[in-house]
Amino acid sequence: DAAASARSIATKLGNDPVKLEAAALHGWQNGADQEALLLIVKGAAAGGDGLVLTNAGGMLDIYGLPEKAIPVLRTVVSYAPKNVIALNNLGQAYTALGMRDSAMIYLRRCISLSSQHPEANNTAGHIELKKGNKSAAQAYFENSIRGSFNLSAYTGLATIFNNDKSKLKIAQLIKPKVKKPEYFNQFKFKLPRQCLNVGEAATVSEEFKIYKQM
Repeated sequence: DAAASARSIATKLGNDPVKLEAAALHGWQNGADQEALLLIVKGAAAGGDGLVLTNAGGMLDIYGLPEKAIPVLRTVVSYAPKNVIALNNLGQAYTALGMRDSAMIYLRRCISLSSQHPEANNTAGHIELKKGNKSAAQAYFENSIRGSFNLSAYTGLATIFNNDKSKLKIAQLIKPKVKKPEYFNQFKFKLPRQCLNVGEAATVSEEFKIYKQM
C-alpha cells in the first residue's frame, strides 16, 4: 500500500526530485514514514542534489536502516567533504551498526567543522564513555550542551560524576551566547573628589586614574 501510494504521488509530481523531497518531508512530519522514505529515495535516484541525498541518508538512518544510509551519505561526503549534516548523519549511522571506530572518524570531522554540534558531540561522548575515557567523554558532553541543551548529554555527564550535583554544574554551559550591550548609566559613575590640599594630591591623583580606567 505504501509503495502504491508513493508511486501515485511521484507520478503526480512528475518525478521531480525537489518536489519529491518536499512531499517526503511533509509525509515524514505527518507520520507517513514508509511513503516518505520511498519518495526521498526516489527523489535522490532521480537526480536530486546533495541536500536531497543528505536528507535521504538521514531519514533512512532514523527509520532504522543505517546500512542503507551509509552508502548514500558516503557519496555525499566524497563530493562535499565539509558537509556537516552528512558527516554527522554518517557518524550516527555507523554508531547504530555498532561500528564505533568508523563512527568516530566522521563525528570528529563533523566536530572539527562545528565544535559545538549537539548530536555529534553527544554521540562521541557516549562512545568514549563506553571505552572508559571519562575525560574525553566529559569534554564532548559539555560541548554538546554548549551547542544546545539535551538530556542525553546531561545524563552522560551525570554518569561521569555519579550524579553528584555539586560537580554537575552546567550553568556556564547554557548561558546565553549573546553579550548584552551595557547602556550608559549616569548614576553608575561617581565623580572622584577634588584635591583640596597638597597632602591629598598623591591619593586623589590615584583615584582619578582608577576612575578614568573604569
